Amino acid sequence: MLFGVTRQLIGETWLGAHGFQYAGSIGLLPISEAIDATLSKIGDVLTREFELSGLFGVDFILDGEQIWPLEVTPRYTASVEVCERATGDNAIAFHVIDWPDAPSGRSRMRSKVTGVAHGKAILFARRDVVMSNEFAEMALAEALRMPWPKLVDVSPAGTLIEAGRPIITVFAEGRTVDDVEQRLRLRVPELERQIYGSSAVP
Repeated sequence: MLFGVTRQLIGETWLGAHGFQYAGSIGLLPISEAIDATLSKIGDVLTREFELSGLFGVDFILDGEQIWPLEVTPRYTASVEVCERATGDNAIAFHVIDWPDAPSGRSRMRSKVTGVAHGKAILFARRDVVMSNEFAEMALAEALRMPWPKLVDVSPAGTLIEAGRPIITVFAEGRTVDDVEQRLRLRVPELERQIYGSSAVP
């Protein structure tokens, strides 16, 4: 059963990422019935041929209606939490009971989409930086928001984050995938000013 499709953020300079570095996911992506059917078939083949069960992911390139699989991840993937926010489902609960059957002819993403897009972005350090008390306290408060935190992977005050290492993960939601990306792009400079100081943003 297809749980959801997301767009990966790869090597995004606005996040301080480089090359093919994974920097986040946004979804659920709207896809056609044909793409849905192809992805579901790929999942069925992988499940049968490699005896996979529960959660697993497939990275792929989408070129129009053509799908080019790149990698199979036989575990909970980095984008699952985005799909959980978009569907309201607890994927780990399904994983433990070996994923229930989907309604006939329908993927999970088509039967349970909330109508709101969600995304996360990983902010990487542009230079060595030490987490301040003020930033750590603010980030922790954001991490405790219910039902969904706005920031996660929060480091304690005094933690040295070396250049190129991840600092924090940022979440946003919006009407569309593009809207979510725009919200993330607006939030990142605000966080960087708090992290580095307004006069010292790299």
